[in-house]
Amino acid sequence: MRTQSSNSKFNRLLAALLLLLLFIGLVSACGRSDTPTPSPIVDQTTETVQDIESEVAQIAADIVDGDLGEVSLVGDSVSDKKVIIFEERHDSRTGQIEIAIMLVRLYDNYNMRYMALEGALEKDGPLDTSWYRQLADANTAADVAVQTLREGEVSSAEFMALALADITVQGIEIADEYNVEVEENAGSAPTLYLYYIASLSLTNEEAAEANELFEADKVLEAVEFVISTDEWTQSLYEKLSDSDVSVEDLIEVMEEIEAKADEVNAPVDADTRAGLQNYKHFFEVASQRSDTMVDNTVALLNEHPTAPIAMIIGAAHTARTSDLLDGLGISHAVIKPKALATEEPGELSFEAYDRKLETFSVDEAGWLGALLDGRRKPPPVIQQPWFQAKAEVNVVTTRLARAIASGAKPPFNEPPYDLQSEFANYPHVSVNWDSIVIEEPDPKEVVFSLDVQIDEGKTKRIWARAVQTAEATASPTEMSLEKLLLEALDDVRSESDVVEGEYNNENPAVVQISHNTLAKYSDSKSGVSKAIREI
Repeated sequence: MRTQSSNSKFNRLLAALLLLLLFIGLVSACGRSDTPTPSPIVDQTTETVQDIESEVAQIAADIVDGDLGEVSLVGDSVSDKKVIIFEERHDSRTGQIEIAIMLVRLYDNYNMRYMALEGALEKDGPLDTSWYRQLADANTAADVAVQTLREGEVSSAEFMALALADITVQGIEIADEYNVEVEENAGSAPTLYLYYIASLSLTNEEAAEANELFEADKVLEAVEFVISTDEWTQSLYEKLSDSDVSVEDLIEVMEEIEAKADEVNAPVDADTRAGLQNYKHFFEVASQRSDTMVDNTVALLNEHPTAPIAMIIGAAHTARTSDLLDGLGISHAVIKPKALATEEPGELSFEAYDRKLETFSVDEAGWLGALLDGRRKPPPVIQQPWFQAKAEVNVVTTRLARAIASGAKPPFNEPPYDLQSEFANYPHVSVNWDSIVIEEPDPKEVVFSLDVQIDEGKTKRIWARAVQTAEATASPTEMSLEKLLLEALDDVRSESDVVEGEYNNENPAVVQISHNTLAKYSDSKSGVSKAIREI
């Protein structure tokens, strides 16, 4: 086996692998993370709510109808005040769309107008989407918002704020708690502890097998093998890997691991000990965050008690949140979207989720967001210049493609497509009207350029090509918001994975930017020279 003197490089390599593959689901579930995790597979057996005679249970059962998720918990209290809690995972596009559909049903059928959101600060007030209200008409704005959700640029809560003018999405965090970070490599500390504990009881044969794996650079496999040789360490490892573990249970598991290591005098190095302390502290603060989020949600509920409040949190907070709401006598139900209970397609790639965590666009090279976000760390996404510019570009592109499909021609200054007037006051985008080329045959494609302000005093020229793929009329699609979302959900569930690096500026991706509208973008005219119909 490896000696203490050779542990430094091993620890770094193992830490990197574990941060990538193991405990991020726990951090993501409570709203903070550094890396994504593959989809968990969770036992879906749960108590049916149809037998529970409470209004909140019936509301929850109604909005999950149609294979969108499951009602995983119904609170004991029955009162006029109601909270519908949605468990989310931030790297799952499928799960975010499923939640969005259920939120729209809650909006349409139960008059839900207020949402409480983990990950946003209470002091900042409701998410401000007033800038989006100024773009085109409500139908086109909602249509484009569906596609930003489909891409994974925004969450279900951000989507609701964009798509519906009378929705209020209120942050429920405080900065001192939310800004606590997990130090680099701290997330691997519990597993390293288990590895060191199990290594003390290895047989010669087991040690030889572990070393063969190490020598083949199969570090994670070697560590998991060593842990599996001891019943106690394997049991604790499975608890750590449980995507549904609560914050409080996780703290107990880490304390149990720490006590066992001291008892058997496991050779745990100083960095790993410090890492476990940091990791415990992070989750201790996360437990406090549950209390804060409940307090702020209840304050919102007290101000608006006549309809359900939607609360969006990570699964690690669910148990304590439910207990606190029960203690306050507030009716509530917890909904787990289907994507959290099954292994579904539609997860962001590791690279895309890393970008999202840094509040960049999820787009890679060859996609519009990568041309606009500057690949630097900005403030929250809806207020980001790159995101607002992307939304404006997609609205402009959609409107132009629909105008041309309806028979409108340049200079686009007559109703129902007086686009020059419509776009005149867009803060980030200026269309170069003399660049517009309409290409035959049907369906007609439009090529044009835009100057996009991506930072104060800095603009970037973007070339676009777009086409309306179905018959268009002078007014935008009249599909209901739920129907648009269901269509997006079907698409995401059935799509194949996009390989990172497949596209670039000379070979940009063709993307759906709104219902029946396809487009591609490049920073060069040659990048959009090939017709979409030929791809």
